[in-house]
Amino acid sequence: MSNGQYESAHATLSPDVVWTAPANLVEMAEMLSADSDEQHLAFARVEFTGDMGAVEEAQKRDQVGRYASAFWEYVQVLYDYVGQRAADFSGSVHMYLSDDRVTGKKCSPVRHAPTESDAVLERDSWRSERVLPVPKTVSPDGEVLMAAHFKPTHQDTFAPRMHYFDDSSGTGKVYIGYIGKHLTNFHTSDA
Repeated sequence: MSNGQYESAHATLSPDVVWTAPANLVEMAEMLSADSDEQHLAFARVEFTGDMGAVEEAQKRDQVGRYASAFWEYVQVLYDYVGQRAADFSGSVHMYLSDDRVTGKKCSPVRHAPTESDAVLERDSWRSERVLPVPKTVSPDGEVLMAAHFKPTHQDTFAPRMHYFDDSSGTGKVYIGYIGKHLTNFHTSDA
């Protein structure tokens, strides 16, 4: 089954939310930010807590909206995932994507990485890039490790990523702490 067929077969979005795609990545991040005047209804389950500078840099590389469209789809996936968690699903995001018995918006599991490799997480500087901001209600430090991420494309060297933390069992939300260029690993580093 191709990615498009997979997504169509599992496209059961919550009917109470209008999913018109934002024009760009910056607009998307603003729609999901706590301090925004134009919050999308998805903010009830998915919140952007990251650095807008990284989003703006990614936006410069996305003049036609390809990244924005892909990441908006992943926001929809996370929104429906949190809804399923509130209902009765007890698995992770990756389990949600892989389980045909659970309904909701899904993308191909190959577009999702539930964690980073041990080699990335064992390097302090690389790991620290993935420690990202969350509200203090999630962590007293105001930050957590966000190793899980979505990856929309392998077609260019910029390879943007969306890192998140699943706190659906705590605050009832998923926090997106980073949208931007692929963070440092063996493919992006001279190491």
